[in-house]
Amino acid sequence: MSFDDPTSCDSVAATLDPTSCEVAPALDAATIDTTTLRDVHASLLRRAQQLVPPSDAADLVQDTWLAALDGLDRFEGRASMLTWLTSILRHKAADRYRSARHRRERLSAFEIEPPIEARVLEILGARDALDRVTRSLAAMEPRARTLVLAEVDGDDDRERLAREHGVTRETYRVQLCRARAQLRADLAA
Repeated sequence: MSFDDPTSCDSVAATLDPTSCEVAPALDAATIDTTTLRDVHASLLRRAQQLVPPSDAADLVQDTWLAALDGLDRFEGRASMLTWLTSILRHKAADRYRSARHRRERLSAFEIEPPIEARVLEILGARDALDRVTRSLAAMEPRARTLVLAEVDGDDDRERLAREHGVTRETYRVQLCRARAQLRADLAA
């Protein structure tokens, strides 16, 4: 339903029960027509644009109309219909605000996209770590460096690697543990 379409306004006017609309003279049962509904809609839209971003204002007004139609039997006529609709609009805007704030809090807890500063620091930290690993590998004896690089490449056939290096499997395991320990110590320094 769009309130920009005159036929929609006519259908809204048809759904209002004139006997339940005892309201202020500006909007009473005798004056509810398409023009009056358009004026009320325009007034609600102006108020909505003050409460929410302009892109959301029309949706907020539409939600207000739907809530008003749904709760029309609860309208007691102690205030004008425009005041009642404006109150509904304010409540709907508050609901949207709370919902949006909740969504933001939920998203920030998971930090889907970290801020640019965090990403830059992460990149710089990775480069620093890479430089330290490179220096540490260069300082290792060739056999230890070969063992660590074979492990990094994902070659997990330690029996074959031990044969290629001319050592027993246990000696290979000890040498690999020492090379890893040296690498960890260099990175921690």
